Amino acid sequence: MRGYMKRFLYTGNPNTTEEDLVQQPLWKTWSRQKHAERIMTFSATCTKAQAKMTNQYINRAKVKRQMRRKLSKRAYKLLKNRILNNRFFA
Repeated sequence: MRGYMKRFLYTGNPNTTEEDLVQQPLWKTWSRQKHAERIMTFSATCTKAQAKMTNQYINRAKVKRQMRRKLSKRAYKLLKNRILNNRFFA
């Protein structure tokens, strides 16, 4: 992920170039098309990291409901106010 961020900040394009030693999945340009792969997801276990494009749609209201239902009131408040700082799900 650091490589994507670094290239994006320096060049405006997060993708690798021919000179890069490590080829990473192509970060596609965002599109309004209905089933376009718009979101780059990052996931990892203790032994493997993965980055891929997905056409998954994130519904903010649904995510907020799931967080409220699955987290304790204290954990939800901490996550919302301190970690997310009311930026995404206010």
